[in-house]
Parts: sequence; C-alpha cells; structure tokens
Amino acid sequence: MKRVNVLKIIDANFNRVREALRVIEDILRFSKTDTELALKLREIRHAFTSSYIKYFGSLAIVSRNVKNDPGKENKPYTAKNIRQIVVRNFLRAEEGLRSIEECSIITSPSSTKAWQKLRFAIYQIEQQTLIKMPEISIQRPFFAICALPSQAECISTMALKHQIIMIVTPVGRIDNLVRTLKMIKKRNEKIILIVQDRPDIALAGAADGVHLEYGSISACDARKILPGRIIGITLGKNQKKLSISIKKAVDYIACKNISQVKRLLTKKEENGKLYTAIILNSCREIEKAIKCGTDGVIIGLNDVHDPKIGEIQKIIEYFYSFYGKKA
Repeated sequence: MKRVNVLKIIDANFNRVREALRVIEDILRFSKTDTELALKLREIRHAFTSSYIKYFGSLAIVSRNVKNDPGKENKPYTAKNIRQIVVRNFLRAEEGLRSIEECSIITSPSSTKAWQKLRFAIYQIEQQTLIKMPEISIQRPFFAICALPSQAECISTMALKHQIIMIVTPVGRIDNLVRTLKMIKKRNEKIILIVQDRPDIALAGAADGVHLEYGSISACDARKILPGRIIGITLGKNQKKLSISIKKAVDYIACKNISQVKRLLTKKEENGKLYTAIILNSCREIEKAIKCGTDGVIIGLNDVHDPKIGEIQKIIEYFYSFYGKKA
C-alpha cells in the first residue's frame, strides 16, 4: 500500500464541509425556513474554520493539488427540490467532518474532540431543519379545495394543469379512508393531499400534511407527528396574534375573511415564510380575495352533489388566469 498523504485528505474535507454548510445556511436564510437555525449554522461554520486554522494553519492547504484532483471530473448530482439539496449537503458536511476527525488522530490528536463536537452539533441542526422543511413545497399562488373523500376521489381522476391542495375531511371507516388517500396520492401528482384535523390519519394514508381547525390539536404537536410535512391552520374568529412557536410550526394560515388577511399582511416580514389563504363561501369572491394580496384561496364543497365538482376545472383555470393578470 502506498503512503497516504493525510493532510491532503484533511484539506479536501475542509473544503467539502465548509461548502456544504454554506449551501445549507444560504437556503435556510433566503427561504426563511428558520432564521435562528441559519444563525446557528453560521456560528458552526465559523467555529469550524477557526478550529481548522488553529490546528492545521496552512499545512493542509499547501498539500493541495488542484490540477490532478480526480474530483474535478465528477458529474453533478440531480435534485428535484430544495429539501433534497439540503439533505445531500448535510450528509456531505457530516461525512467530511468524520473524515477530518479520523485523520486528525494521526496529525493533530488534540483537535479530534473538537471535530467530534462539531459533527454532533450538525446532527442536531439537521434534525431540526428537516422536521420543519416540507418534502413538498406549496407553490404561490395556491388553490385549495376542502372536500369529502368521495369528492376528492372524483377530482383526482381529472386532468389538472395546475398544482392544487386537497383538504380531505375524515368521514367513515378509517381503513377505507386510508385506502382512498393512498389511491388519490398515487393517481394524481398534481394534488397535494392534506387531511383535516387528523395527523394520525395523514401519516397512515401517506398524505402530504394536515390542516388544523382552530381548537384542534396544536400545530407543534402535529409537527412532531408529521415531520417534513405541510402544516396549515385556520385562524380563530377573534384571534389576532400567533405565538412564535406556532409561526415556526406552520406553512400557511387560512383566514375566514379579508380583514384577517390584511392584519397578517401588515406583519409580512415578521411572518416570513408563512402563506395566507382566504376561506371562500362562493367562487364569486375569488377576485376580491386575490386583490387583497392573499397567496391562495380555499373553497369548500358542501355535499356529495355539490354542483361545483363538475365546474372545478373551470374554477381552477379562472383562479390562475385572474392571478396571472394581477401579477
């Protein structure tokens, strides 16, 4: 076996870790997933760089051979969404730190504990980040329908051009409902499937999240049951403020009237990533809802024979065309 240049390994992994942490930090910062986590990650990145300079100085960098580095020919990986990029870069950072940690046993034993500590700090931030970052992102604007399972099943057979959110009201036998949810999810990729008030059923039915009415299970508890899924809530009729913990736990807030939306929009910077939606009683209110600045609308289907089911594709097209004119 040829002699291994340990400093080259350490230098390569220093770059790998630092770059990966920066990618994650930028995504957390600009997506406003969690500003506090972005700051913690920044502190870790700075601590990592400072420790590297302290224990290795320029020794490892001098060993760098960019011209003959085989990694230059590696093909870039593919990703379908931001979450996949975040996961990949957390793995890169953790693998790189482990490699530095192992190699430091030979070159700088006094530093080994520092790399171990940083690695476990990143494990913790990784867990906190992925719990809050949905596997599927809601696109803006968004159109949501609150429907019974049979209505949702009917709509899932339609050829939809746009992404829609389907909020299913749990009724009937749970085993039948779970089968229906799985079938809808498999049948139409344009549908983001959400269950009302029941995160346990959402989990069993492989749904994309849960919508919580005011007074049901807390958003924070729902987030524990459904890490990485979409959490939406309906604002209480007289509710004027949201706690910081709720703001961090949810992805969108549904309001019952325009005044509630306007009150939330005045604090848009404070709410950060939160989307707002208006619950409409009539499709005629779509224009008014969009003009007030909301990110989406939620339309309810009244009963099994609601005539809006037959017109749902036209209503969706109308919503997106009007939103496009406004933009």
